[in-house]
Amino acid sequence: MVLLNKQIDSWGILTWTSLEGGGEPQPFKLSINDILYISVTLCSTDTVAALTMIKSKEHPKLFSLVFGEGLVNDAVAIILFNAINRLVESKAEFDSSAALGLLANFALMSIQSILIGYVIGLLTAIMFAKCRFISHSVIHEVTMVFFCGYTSYIVAELFHLSGVISLLICGVVLGHYNWYNLSDRAKESTGLTFQAFSLAAEAFLFIYLGMSTFMYKDSQWSFSLVGLEIGCVLIARLSSVFAPSWLAMLLLRKKWKVDNFELFIVAFSGMIRGAIAFALVLTVHNSDQEKIVKTTVFGVVMISTIGLGIILPKIINTCIKLRGNPKNRSSVFDNDAITKREELLRTEDKEEVVHKAPKNAAHAWWRRVDENYLKPLLIYKYKEQKEELQAKKLQFKEGEIEHEIHLKQ
Repeated sequence: MVLLNKQIDSWGILTWTSLEGGGEPQPFKLSINDILYISVTLCSTDTVAALTMIKSKEHPKLFSLVFGEGLVNDAVAIILFNAINRLVESKAEFDSSAALGLLANFALMSIQSILIGYVIGLLTAIMFAKCRFISHSVIHEVTMVFFCGYTSYIVAELFHLSGVISLLICGVVLGHYNWYNLSDRAKESTGLTFQAFSLAAEAFLFIYLGMSTFMYKDSQWSFSLVGLEIGCVLIARLSSVFAPSWLAMLLLRKKWKVDNFELFIVAFSGMIRGAIAFALVLTVHNSDQEKIVKTTVFGVVMISTIGLGIILPKIINTCIKLRGNPKNRSSVFDNDAITKREELLRTEDKEEVVHKAPKNAAHAWWRRVDENYLKPLLIYKYKEQKEELQAKKLQFKEGEIEHEIHLKQ
């Protein structure tokens, strides 16, 4: 994105105008700070719309790809934005040494944010495992989970790190350990509560996005830059998804299990720029062309959300139908569910089915540490719950396979 924006600026065709004032379009140039801010904010994607259209039970791999890629993309965009913000505030020239410093700062902020979320998640799980009086009230359990997660966000922001990444990691740790410390009613209530919060926050954000249209009506608009940025987003998105994927396909060959239809859905789902880009650009205050940067990102967000969002359901449904055509699929995928079911029935050690075999020595080491030390410490009566948990996972696994066979038939 940075290289594309520098090329656009070198053409000398950018002009701005005011929607209310009118007058002749005024030419302008983008500084390196403007280019960095525009590039990093437009790197974040919004895959929420796509996830609502992909059924996780019918297409688990595709749902995981879109969800995971969107999650990592937003995480990288937020941390990279904070790193660029520090670079701009230091008023250093952007050269090769500054670029290396930016990467080092990005890596350091990522590690620190992850550690804060991980540590607070572990402390929360220990508190729930040892202080069992918390589980006497569902309201107390839900409230404590909420505030412990929020604490990870506040602590990270206090040290000028990424609160979103810290909160994400804290949630992953709580889901892995603390979920089993909650009562049955609290498990259900916690899920429903956070789904309600998520829906309310998403609705508020889009309402605010729509109302912000009138906030920028008397600002400086560059419609040429908005149009060119949309082109840059499309080019960058397609190249960043297909180029690495095709390279991995050549290297991994038979191990690569993602087809071109799934890749296109992943690529197109991430072309929409939404909440993260809009939220990040609102915090920009050190740009030379601050008004133009904000209106450009806002214009791209509005056009991509409305324009691409309208055709997104048709694209996803068409690709799923084409992928479901037997002519476009290998026989390996058709018999995959039946093979899994036969393997499940033959296997005497059900734990091998519940837990997949370690991929490497590091994975095997981490599993031993997790099972022998961390889970007994962080989960209340883990050894007593272990057999019950395995039975539930095995039952769930059998149900998934039966459902997959039903869909194949």
